Amino acid sequence: MGLRFVVDDEPISKRTASLCSYVGVELAQSMRRFGSNVSLIDCSQQLMSKEDEDVCNFVRNLLEDEGIDVLPGAQVKRVSGITGDLVSVFVTQKGAQLVLNGSHLLVVAGRTPNTDRLGLELAGVELTGRGYIKVNERL
Repeated sequence: MGLRFVVDDEPISKRTASLCSYVGVELAQSMRRFGSNVSLIDCSQQLMSKEDEDVCNFVRNLLEDEGIDVLPGAQVKRVSGITGDLVSVFVTQKGAQLVLNGSHLLVVAGRTPNTDRLGLELAGVELTGRGYIKVNERL
């Protein structure tokens, strides 16, 4: 699956949908500032759900003040179309069926470390319980 993120003299798209994470929030905000209409889709009820509720509410209000449609508690049911042309994202939110149409879809997915097969213990590198490299205040 190819994904294009192109910025030139024209806004990126009529509407761009981004599935939410920290990186998704940052990219949604930058695309909006470049002139795109942006919808931010998050399956959890709270934007950036690992943060304190007051921080999440502040960020959500900031994004909405900038003109970003924030859709918390939304489930993507189907996506159809061709990026760069017309993309339709079919979403369910609070029992309502929504269709977001635009020219691009940016999906921001998390990542999982694959450090378990690298033999880092042989080099004395310590890992966290989740497989990330353990660091201190100086890295």
